[in-house]
Amino acid sequence: MISNFYAKHKAFLSIFLASVVMGGFLVFYISSNMVALVNYDPIWKKDFNETLDLVIKYYDISDHHLTTDTSSSSLLKDKYFLKQIQKEALGRMIDYKILNMELEEINPNWRELARIKIDNATLKIKEQEKFEEGVRTLYGMSFYEFERKVLMPQSQFEIVVEELKKQNKNYDEWLKSKKKKLSISIMVDGLEWREGEVAIK
Repeated sequence: MISNFYAKHKAFLSIFLASVVMGGFLVFYISSNMVALVNYDPIWKKDFNETLDLVIKYYDISDHHLTTDTSSSSLLKDKYFLKQIQKEALGRMIDYKILNMELEEINPNWRELARIKIDNATLKIKEQEKFEEGVRTLYGMSFYEFERKVLMPQSQFEIVVEELKKQNKNYDEWLKSKKKKLSISIMVDGLEWREGEVAIK
């Protein structure tokens, strides 16, 4: 009887089982490529790793100005120090994720304002080609990437601060209150969300 049922519904069962397997794989793939969720909006591992690379390159550059035993080359070998870098990088990414979520409400024209800020900053650069070459040498990225990963977030931050000042609000207090209202989860080994900030376990 069971064999007859299976024979009649073999195609349906095959499709159902395939859907379950694919669904499970998709959930696993998505979850394994996320480092955090801010109100169910993901921060992806790829972006997190890029931010970490940027921070580590900053310390490598700073190494030229350090003469003590706490140079970047020695610090970067310290597991706790690396965990601190992860903590700070993820904390900053969560902050900017919140900024992105709130910008449209704070100022619907933020894209135009950000573009003006970036253009004004780049116009002040006297030797554009040398600057772009310096960005490639120091950070290993094109000027377009530098603009997207560094200048744009900075412009967004400045716009929020300026708009909050018009309302007599403090940025740090505003951000703290926003974090209390949001659902934030972290999926990085050794890190957790605790009392409104990224913390080392």
